[in-house]
Amino acid sequence: MRFPFVLIAIGLAILQFAPTMPATHAAEPVDAVQGNWVGDWKLDDGGGGKQTAQIVALGNGEYQGAFTAYDGSEQQNETFRFVISGTAAANDKVEFATTINLGEKLGTFDWKAQAHAGKLVGRYTNKKNYTGGFTLKRTELSNEAVGTKPLPGAIVLFDGSNLDRWSAPRNRPTRWKSADGVVRVDSEMVDGKPVLTNLVSREHFRDAQIHLEYRTPYLPAARGLERGNSGLFVQGRYEIQILDSFGQPRVRNSFGELADDDSAGAIFKHTAPRENATFPPGEWQAFDITFESAKLDAAGKLKEPAYLTVRHNGALIHDRVKVSKPTPGAPLQDLTEPGGLILENGGQPVEFRNIWLVRLDAGQN
Repeated sequence: MRFPFVLIAIGLAILQFAPTMPATHAAEPVDAVQGNWVGDWKLDDGGGGKQTAQIVALGNGEYQGAFTAYDGSEQQNETFRFVISGTAAANDKVEFATTINLGEKLGTFDWKAQAHAGKLVGRYTNKKNYTGGFTLKRTELSNEAVGTKPLPGAIVLFDGSNLDRWSAPRNRPTRWKSADGVVRVDSEMVDGKPVLTNLVSREHFRDAQIHLEYRTPYLPAARGLERGNSGLFVQGRYEIQILDSFGQPRVRNSFGELADDDSAGAIFKHTAPRENATFPPGEWQAFDITFESAKLDAAGKLKEPAYLTVRHNGALIHDRVKVSKPTPGAPLQDLTEPGGLILENGGQPVEFRNIWLVRLDAGQN
């Protein structure tokens, strides 16, 4: 008998990562359970399909797992998705368990799974006639956007060798470190408190195509904007949020619109990304941005707003979004001059590499 899966969306023990003020944290070695899991579900009497999971470590032996099943052999036709809690058990195992009510016709299902040594094995039954199991493997998904070579005519801002094309604000000495082909956020401590200094490109531009790669740290006990927080300010005015949002449920307002405009890939406090395309912390990720600068009239008044098109790890998350003014907290508010790229120091050891841009306006300053 083929399982008549019903689309459901339930959140049992969902952890809401409430925004907080950034604080400094030291990264930990990445947990072997956190990450993407891919495999199949099967009914005992036939039928099945693909199944995936995104498991997030929350510290202190607690986990959050977002499980998604698909009807058939491809990752299409999503049939159900639910988010549940998991707990570390003996012998490096993590256990997940819940009950799922699919209504009067199908009844309530018992659902259990255990992750161990790179495999996640589970069973489900509704104590009537639908019984089956699933096996998933931890998988590092391919990301073709990472490692993109600079296009012809590109200005390479960071190739892993030095920070000659960067400075601190007002040309103060920078505390950022370049080593092993990456540049990492670093903070100066003054009287026991961190001084968070951004990194500013010496190259300024108007319209441009931009590529940047970053890696967030593994901070399982952190929450909200303390979880791998940084940002890319395009032209110093428009922030694309960098954050560990891997596996996090989307947030919607009372009209059903996406409202997590401080999650990874968001145009900060302006537009939420179309989808959460975030990869796990510890894995390299990429932004590819097409930027159209704001245009002013002869009197210096706004004639045409800026536009941002953003791909996050290859997924189109913003399609020519209109931005009429700088995002909150942007270092540059005046629109009259070209601006550069600014890497935000949010207090966590986020790393960057392979940063370049191509000017799109001939003769622009």
